[in-house]
Amino acid sequence: MMILLRRARNRAIRAYRTIRSQNLRAPSYTYKRHEAGRVLELMREFSCSDPVFAINGKDKTHEWARALGVRIPDLLGTYAEVGDLPWEELPEQFVIKPFRGSTSMGVFLLQRVDGGWRELRSGRDIRRQDVEREYRDLVATDAISSAVLVEKLIVDPRMPGLPPIDYKVYTFFGRVGLIVAKSHERDSAGGGAGFRIFDPQWRDLSSAFSGVPLDPTIPLPVRRRELLELASLVSSAVPRAALRVDLFEDADGVVLGEITPEPGGRWIARQDIDRALGAMWEEAEARLRVRFARAGQLTPGQEPQPEALLERSSIRART
Repeated sequence: MMILLRRARNRAIRAYRTIRSQNLRAPSYTYKRHEAGRVLELMREFSCSDPVFAINGKDKTHEWARALGVRIPDLLGTYAEVGDLPWEELPEQFVIKPFRGSTSMGVFLLQRVDGGWRELRSGRDIRRQDVEREYRDLVATDAISSAVLVEKLIVDPRMPGLPPIDYKVYTFFGRVGLIVAKSHERDSAGGGAGFRIFDPQWRDLSSAFSGVPLDPTIPLPVRRRELLELASLVSSAVPRAALRVDLFEDADGVVLGEITPEPGGRWIARQDIDRALGAMWEEAEARLRVRFARAGQLTPGQEPQPEALLERSSIRART
């Protein structure tokens, strides 16, 4: 009996090691995303910022996108502080955005109503003083920049009176891997944003993720091909393996909202999706290495390379 138990235990150990080894060898988007975040932190400790952040600020995105020939929301003005906005001169609908900030903090989608404004994502009526106070509170916590820009609101004809659907395209140096459509239609009812997830062929992938508040009523974009082509164009102009490109639609076509070099999120992908996106990430890294190799940046030198001698400016305790 003891011999049989020992054999069974050994078989279980071998099976575990085999599966564990297979998982460690397989590509993983989740791993690459966390790795990329760690690498960016290390770059900062070497007193270097990833050049992509030079165009990540919402003001800089405007300049860069125009040079690339990409359509963006009309810029109505930039201001040092939210109190500088010429409220009476602004149109019936507009968007307030901080120059710098994460997620949607400090962003107000406003529509003029009797006696004040309506914030379209939440559906609440709000006064100018409320907007200024909430914005300054975020500035005080360093969550957003004091400087602010004002854009014309993008209006999706399918969503009158609501924020446009935000199509978040996950790209890998010019290639599309995943699209996450985000709708605020349920926000005004207290339901929070809803999501629908697609592959590059616009097949529904919503069941492939856990922890996602799904909204199967979110429509496909009208200009599906144009939307993906624009995402690919933007991504191919930014030499980094992974980039999220946020796009909208209005009556005139597809509009670039912003780019996100470090997309977060706590959703858990099904294993096949995680591996497929991880493989795209690795392939994008390989194509970038081809670029660097052809430019001679990976050629062995005749002396130690300067970057090999860099010292981190701060050492953080790691657990």
